Amino acid sequence: MPSFQYRARDQQGKAITGELDGEDRSAVAEQILRLGYIPVDIRPKQKEVKVKKGSAANWADRWMRRVSSHELIYFNRQLALVLGAGVPLLTCLRLMAKQTDNDRLRDILLGISDDIEGGTDLSEAMSHYPSVFSSIYVNMVRAGEASGHLEDTLHRIAGLQEYELETRERVKAATRYPKLVIAALIIAFFIVVTFVIPTFASIFKQFGSELPLPTRMMIALDEFLKEYWMVCIVGMVSMIVAFFWWIRTVPGRYWLDWVKVHFPMMGKLMSKFVLSRFSRIFATLNASGLPIMQTLEISTETIGNVYYARSLRKVTEEVKRGENLSDALARAGIFPPLLHQMATVGETTGKLDEVLGKVSDYYDQEVEYSIKRFTTLIEPVLLVFLASFVFVVALSVFLPLFDLASVIIRH
Repeated sequence: MPSFQYRARDQQGKAITGELDGEDRSAVAEQILRLGYIPVDIRPKQKEVKVKKGSAANWADRWMRRVSSHELIYFNRQLALVLGAGVPLLTCLRLMAKQTDNDRLRDILLGISDDIEGGTDLSEAMSHYPSVFSSIYVNMVRAGEASGHLEDTLHRIAGLQEYELETRERVKAATRYPKLVIAALIIAFFIVVTFVIPTFASIFKQFGSELPLPTRMMIALDEFLKEYWMVCIVGMVSMIVAFFWWIRTVPGRYWLDWVKVHFPMMGKLMSKFVLSRFSRIFATLNASGLPIMQTLEISTETIGNVYYARSLRKVTEEVKRGENLSDALARAGIFPPLLHQMATVGETTGKLDEVLGKVSDYYDQEVEYSIKRFTTLIEPVLLVFLASFVFVVALSVFLPLFDLASVIIRH
């Protein structure tokens, strides 16, 4: 006997979902009515093709069909615009599903539409897709639904996503130049060791002359790599895998985030980035109408730095016991005076979200200045590093040339 999935409502209008076996839809509808429910939707149960979690096919499918940040920002702006024009939510979602070019986003929007049609709230329907709609997103939408200002909430979400995207791009731009220089130096080093130095070694062997120490060191390194290249590769890969495994553990992630905010030159930049992110998320969630405890918990989980998150959990516990947010931030010990002083102003005036929004704007400017200073300071450091590399290579290459000239003259 075939199985059917159904959506129904009870006498109080509450949504009910389930599965029943029956000859056809009419038979299932009769069973639902006998249960005291009003049928809303009845459809044959779909056979699911399950893919093993973590398999290559599942990973490739998620990668190829992912929803980008730009698409999600556009979705929020468009949904807010259409809702503001008075179009019903269900119609908005189905209209946007037809317009999108992303197959996965289309499937998600249609799934959300079906859930809403069955009586589910928008926030609850979105929570079924955590890889696309984060906890911040879902909780803000839930607060917007409760307050009746969903359109304004969607604009806030889009603004927060745009801020996150722009900040990540600024940090990537700041670190792109050092990464390129270091990568080029590593490639050049292996080219010199593998191809240039051995050529000089073969020439000097013909004259029976002793090579200078820098050149002998390079040749020894080349011979070691040729002899134990497999061991080197396995060892390097093992170290990389072990490192990435370790930073996924709680102690490893804490250590990595501690290093990020204490590393010379980059530490202050990363700290300001984290503080700006916290202030922006907190202000946005608070402005959306979420309770302060829930706002603190979500901000802690999404701040992106375990070192700061651990202190924020202590702050959350103190606020739960009745302490002021500003006092709890001050006692944490790692937050700058500006943050808890401005939090005091916000609590006193009742405009905490507005004040922390200004704090985030201030740290955004500081991040911009720090990136410029970092770019200015990193150039001489990289220049010294590059000069040292060139000096070592030059000694390894040109000293043998001078000795070779002396040998030729003697012969």
